[in-house]
Amino acid sequence: MIMIKFAYLRLVLFSFLLLSLPPSISSAGPESATLSEPDQGSSLHRSEASFLFTHPMESIFIAVSLSALIFFLALLAMRTRYLRKESKSVSSAREALERDTLERTAEISSAKERLEREIEVRSQTAATLRAVVDTITETLVVLDPDGKAIMVNEVAARRLGRTPGEIEGTNIFELFPEDIKARRRAVFEEAIKTGSPLRTVDTRDGRQYETNWYPISDKAGRFTYMAVFAVDITKRGRAEEERIRTEKIESIGLLAGGIAHDCNNLLTGIMGFVDLSKTFSQPDSGQHKYLSEALALCHRAKELTRRFTTFSRGGDPVMRAVKISSLIKDTIMLVLSGSNVDSEISLPEHIWEVDCDERQMRDVFTSIITNAKEAMPSSGRIEVSVANIDELPADLPGIPAQIRDGWVYVAISDTGIGIPAENLPKLFLPYFSTKQRGAQKGMGLSLPTAYSIIKRHGGTIHVESELGRGTTVHIYLPRAASASRPGLEDREEQAAGTERILIMDDEDTVLDVAASILERGGFEVTACREGKEALELYRKAMEEKNPFTGVILDLTIRGGIGGRDVVKELLLIDPHVKAIVSSGYSEDPVMSNYSAFGFCGAVAKPYDIKLLLRAANRAFRTRSAKPGDRGSSCANAASKDNP
Repeated sequence: MIMIKFAYLRLVLFSFLLLSLPPSISSAGPESATLSEPDQGSSLHRSEASFLFTHPMESIFIAVSLSALIFFLALLAMRTRYLRKESKSVSSAREALERDTLERTAEISSAKERLEREIEVRSQTAATLRAVVDTITETLVVLDPDGKAIMVNEVAARRLGRTPGEIEGTNIFELFPEDIKARRRAVFEEAIKTGSPLRTVDTRDGRQYETNWYPISDKAGRFTYMAVFAVDITKRGRAEEERIRTEKIESIGLLAGGIAHDCNNLLTGIMGFVDLSKTFSQPDSGQHKYLSEALALCHRAKELTRRFTTFSRGGDPVMRAVKISSLIKDTIMLVLSGSNVDSEISLPEHIWEVDCDERQMRDVFTSIITNAKEAMPSSGRIEVSVANIDELPADLPGIPAQIRDGWVYVAISDTGIGIPAENLPKLFLPYFSTKQRGAQKGMGLSLPTAYSIIKRHGGTIHVESELGRGTTVHIYLPRAASASRPGLEDREEQAAGTERILIMDDEDTVLDVAASILERGGFEVTACREGKEALELYRKAMEEKNPFTGVILDLTIRGGIGGRDVVKELLLIDPHVKAIVSSGYSEDPVMSNYSAFGFCGAVAKPYDIKLLLRAANRAFRTRSAKPGDRGSSCANAASKDNP
């Protein structure tokens, strides 16, 4: 603004100077012109090109024009200076803007790189999480507050018959039937309401699932997600049922073992006296007939108590390698002989041997095949297949504790009436039977006995059945590891003599019966009731040079030393001692493998006259033995395995 005023002032001064000049312009024409100054009396001659005025207004016009020109030139100079100044400001601003732009660009690039890295990390994390989730072998689902699936693993999708992509983003509850949908929606809402995990168990498609609902909240305590974890507990449930059933049978077995022992002691007296009475009766008399029938009933009672002992702790089997194929084939031929039931047996070659107690295993197959035959009273068919398998099925209920390499699988199927589903869990319980009650059937002990035997052999057994179509019994037995060591050979019987025998038993009735039988067989008998007394009598007889030919020891003595411990002490006193073990626990390993424990023989209670005399004759009367001669002892050889 100051420049404009300065230019305007110069224009006014210049115009004033022009207007103050004298207007004496020669009329001689353009060739010459003079300017005179009257006060000086002299004329000043100027160049004829200095001024050309044709009219007084021209000077004003020229003055104004020049003033305007000067004014505009001043404005132009001012504008130029302004533009230069503004140009510098613009340049500075542009440079500042460029610097700011570069800085912002660098920040944006850095932020972009960080974002890309974060996206990559999150993508890798998501991929890792997805991989981890998909490796979970049970159902895992994450739901939002509306019930929409945020994440679903492969197992969950497979159980729902879809892919994870088809489920994620949809309401999970819409995928279930109405009844299940309502129950699970209620649990979902309850977990949200309480904020605490919930557990439910339900059954679907024949399988049992345990579902755990875990509500997840943010820092402010607001519900955000629901993690649902479902586990297939079908196998666990079967295993638990199997454990409970095993414990129940073992508990009953302990009770049954004690009852069987007491019953055997009673039967020993009854059978012994009946059998002795029978020998004094005439064969064609009524007394002989009645005693024979009474004795037959005693033998049936003896068989019943033998089944009871299978449940007891003393019922462990004595193993040896057995060809299971031959055993099954012989049993089927025996049981189905004369019946109207057909059979088909699939027995491939090279079936592995099984470590088992042959008698017990024969009882198992006899019971199962007999039940199958009785399920088809008119006619039917029994199919038996045997196979070698390397591993047990993964979903097999009641898998044995010891996992072996190699199993023999036996399947026995019938075309009978089948078993109701509600009865399947009860099949192996003692005294459960759907048959009519009677003397020959309906006792409910055959399958529990089979179950107990299979378990003691390290195997497993389970039953599948469908009403109207039949039943299949599946048995898995471990293959033989090694052949068992055979016992000592039985000795030849010898004619009666005057051998002295020491008998130990805690039941007076048993002692009376055994003494009567042995004395009738020509033995001299001394009786005692417990281990310390037996050891004292044996030691005293040796000191008096009148030793016992042999001893018969009860395996179990209440409140005293039993036969197993007594024979160890006797072997220290007399390495040539001859001992027979006796027990009502006929399934005890000492009874079946007596030679390994230092005995020469074994006799089970209740006593049979012939069996007791045969055992005594073989143990105490050898061909090389003479009355009063100690001879060689089988116990001496057996003691090598029982130091």
